[in-house]
Amino acid sequence: MKVSNREKIFIIATVIVLLGALYYSLFYKGLRQEIKGIRNSIQRDKEKLENVLQSEEKIEDLHRYIGNLEVKAHRVSRDDEGFNIEPKLIVFLENSIKNLGLSTRIGIKDAEEYDKFYIIPVTINFESNYINFRRILDNIEKAPWPYSIDYINTNKRDGSPEDLPNKWDVEMVINFLAFQGVDSP
Repeated sequence: MKVSNREKIFIIATVIVLLGALYYSLFYKGLRQEIKGIRNSIQRDKEKLENVLQSEEKIEDLHRYIGNLEVKAHRVSRDDEGFNIEPKLIVFLENSIKNLGLSTRIGIKDAEEYDKFYIIPVTINFESNYINFRRILDNIEKAPWPYSIDYINTNKRDGSPEDLPNKWDVEMVINFLAFQGVDSP
């Protein structure tokens, strides 16, 4: 059987098309998917890198903030006739109230000196609701220092239903007891 030039060209063209189709389906298609996967991986890695860089900046900001707090704590600490009013008291009260009350104000008055101990009056003002007020009292009850609550004044605010989360203004006076010559917790 003799194959004409036309048939030879047709067979060669068919073989070329088949080889092209095989190359596309077996190699090129897989390479494109692999390239697409690599591009997606690169994009995810770039996003992770940006997040890490932002986290490092936040950590640096937090370190600076902590340093500023330490400086402020040393300024707050004052010597009152041999007794140190430690910033631990303020930190304890802030932690007791932290997410439970709004507009927290803490005022420490001059310590009253007695023979073997001091009484440190602390005034606390904040806004809260009843449930959070109870939680704040429970937190204050865990104080490592002896104390007495001298005064509590709560005023329920009138307002719209949007104000429900913080409907009470609270003012408290707590007397903390500190002994002379004994390190406070």
